Amino acid sequence: MMCDLPKLVSCAALALSSVVAMPSHAAEADGYPARPIEAVVPFPAGGTFDVAFRTLQPRMAALLGVPVVVVNKTGAGGIIGTDLVAKAAPDGYTLAATASSTVALVQVTMRDVVKYGVDTLVPIGNYATDVSAIVVDARSPWKTFAELLDHVRKSPAKVNVGTPGQGSVGALVLDAMRKAEGLELTAVPFRGSPPANLATMSGEVDFSVIAFGSAASLVAAGKLRVLAVTGQARLSGHPDIPTLKEAGITSETLVFKLGLYAPAGTPEAVLDKLSAAMRTAVGDPAVAASLQRMGLEVAFEDRAAAAAHLAKAYREAMDLGSRLGMLK
Repeated sequence: MMCDLPKLVSCAALALSSVVAMPSHAAEADGYPARPIEAVVPFPAGGTFDVAFRTLQPRMAALLGVPVVVVNKTGAGGIIGTDLVAKAAPDGYTLAATASSTVALVQVTMRDVVKYGVDTLVPIGNYATDVSAIVVDARSPWKTFAELLDHVRKSPAKVNVGTPGQGSVGALVLDAMRKAEGLELTAVPFRGSPPANLATMSGEVDFSVIAFGSAASLVAAGKLRVLAVTGQARLSGHPDIPTLKEAGITSETLVFKLGLYAPAGTPEAVLDKLSAAMRTAVGDPAVAASLQRMGLEVAFEDRAAAAAHLAKAYREAMDLGSRLGMLK
């Protein structure tokens, strides 16, 4: 920087302020966290994302030494809550407890609504994988996905299907399945998987395509029946449930992972502390067992692995969106 004599003092002051400011971020990171952390769940209480993170919450809070407060900010397929975090100060005190779908998939399914990009949020880590499931009421006559598919084909435009909402993974899986198989049915979006499950049990919809984790307890209670799941392989905890691919559906095997995200620009040291706390929490046998009972495939992924998954999920979503004609 060039300075003439009259400006020497101001230039020196500017240089000094820059030098002093440099270590302040590191000092802030070293003292992190100094107050409660807010974890925004962009879906309703009782859903997979909510219950799963609340399972981690107490252990992470104990490790970090401050309360971790869960706040449900719902709406627009997870966009409202996620956008709130994307716009928050990058100081590690406002995080998104969500899945890669609300960061990557919405760039396709809600592209006219979403205001944040995949680069405005930074993955802290992933802790579990969830898949979408085709569920029916346990009292329904359909025992296999083939039987349900036969019913849909014999009743064109008369079948109602519940999804967790516009832009959700379930909605995209349904769209892909509908196009690939030439099905005529009516999608009924709800605000999350729990109300879709209730609508399935009440007969308001014939079946639903929802997050498997949100249905696991109802399946165990004998109230819902899962006919098939997305994914490349069967769930380790439920090997009796076939995948859509096995069931003959040349559709999608979309899989998204649950994790924590921070606003871009959050100090590296802060991200590392949060990621380390998540790793330890997921490694707790009691925490892992609780997540597995939800039907989740539990496995910690560090920041690098989570970032790689997000990039892959974004590429796959864009490819699928292109094939479905959603990017015109």
